[in-house]
Amino acid sequence: MIVFEVMDQFHLQAIDRAGNISRPIAVILQHDQAPIPFFPTVKTFTLKTPDYQEPIANHQPIPADFKLHDVFIAQTHVFRPKDPYLQLVQNRWALIKLNASSISGAPAPDFTAIVHDADGYELGRILLTGDKKLPTSLDLPSQDNLASQRSHNDQDSYIAPLKEEWIKPGISITLTANGKPLDLPHYQEKTFAFRPKVGADLNLTLRIMRIAHHTGNDGVINDNIDQWGNEIVAKLPIKKLTLYSYPSVAFEQFSSFEDGFPAVYTGNKNEPGSDPHADNGGFKGAIATSYNSAKHLRQANIGDNEISYVAFFPNHYGGLGGGQQGGGSASAGIFIHEIGHAIGRPNSINDPNYPYK
Repeated sequence: MIVFEVMDQFHLQAIDRAGNISRPIAVILQHDQAPIPFFPTVKTFTLKTPDYQEPIANHQPIPADFKLHDVFIAQTHVFRPKDPYLQLVQNRWALIKLNASSISGAPAPDFTAIVHDADGYELGRILLTGDKKLPTSLDLPSQDNLASQRSHNDQDSYIAPLKEEWIKPGISITLTANGKPLDLPHYQEKTFAFRPKVGADLNLTLRIMRIAHHTGNDGVINDNIDQWGNEIVAKLPIKKLTLYSYPSVAFEQFSSFEDGFPAVYTGNKNEPGSDPHADNGGFKGAIATSYNSAKHLRQANIGDNEISYVAFFPNHYGGLGGGQQGGGSASAGIFIHEIGHAIGRPNSINDPNYPYK
């Protein structure tokens, strides 16, 4: 006989005589009544290199008053080539951007980005898009604050997407004007190419479940959490997201351990035996229950390399994330923030040189 603890979840799969395996059937045990089987919806999200029409070459000379002010590269964040926190994700496209000026507002030369592999073989090159004339002045982010969106715009920049298949460990990137390599700014010595760090192309598996506290909250379970896949891929340093979105369940009551004692939450603070602080955040109440449920969800699926998140309704107190799981609010900002913690990302780094304040 197998004894399951309260809140346990596991999967069943059927195999026919031909060896065909059914989709996994998720089973949750939340009380002594019959188990509730339900299927997750599975969606996959990836970032593909955007469609890009290279501009027609200008064939204009480099003006005498030409000045290259800055170069940036971006995937989830915008960095300068020399920034110590720059690390790209392999097989994920990156945006290259340069800012140059001419006091006279002269016509712009043709800017090209060229990518070579670790052995010096050219992987590809691409013409950057921008105004036909160089700007006469620029307002760029300071060296210690790259998060200034006001100073990042396409109107005074020259940009192009570097293809996903070009982004791999050991690459070097060169920028040219009319075929002449540009000396990159912010380097003490003349530098005509930079080698960004490139990490593995992480494919993230994420399991999401929703719980409503007492049946009266059924109506608020219908959130759009499974529609945020594109936003998750855009904001986290990953290449691909496989999202398992489980149907919602309602709990008439739940229990949570506080100070070593179980507290029961019924949704009615005046009901005998119910804890009066049912909405406490932190490691108490709903957030603690959702976080611990996420742990069970991951373990039930043997998800050593997976992330799980349980969204709890109603919840206005935020969430918790870490150790490959998270729980709490289903609002986009909190949910994605806690998923970041679940994959090991800290809050803002306590470093005066960190470029995002």
